[in-house]
Amino acid sequence: MINLRVGCEFKYDVALPTTATVQVRPRSDSTHQLVTESWSTQPPVAVDEYADIYGNPVKRLVMAPGPLVLTYTAVVAVPDEPDADGAAAPQDSVEEVPGDLLHFTLPSRYCLSDELMTTAWELFG
Repeated sequence: MINLRVGCEFKYDVALPTTATVQVRPRSDSTHQLVTESWSTQPPVAVDEYADIYGNPVKRLVMAPGPLVLTYTAVVAVPDEPDADGAAAPQDSVEEVPGDLLHFTLPSRYCLSDELMTTAWELFG
């Protein structure tokens, strides 16, 4: 295992008090372990945490009018071997995908389906 340092910074400037939820955390499972993590806001604001329906941690805060910077840093232990090449992974047709997984194929704000539609048709027909 090797330790990787990861992080990100989000800069906001809001006109009115704005409630926000933030989900940023490296995956932690049998092959990836979160060693340390740190959150900060400038200026400091109260942040509470809850778990979403999948058990993922979510931070909630109220941004006061004006600028706010959210900073996240973490150290994650990961295997020192590269991931397996996924090009040879089996592909299932839509009718073979279990029903409880189909919602992962729906558009979301994280996957701009309107912009990726042409590529999807080229790759998967």
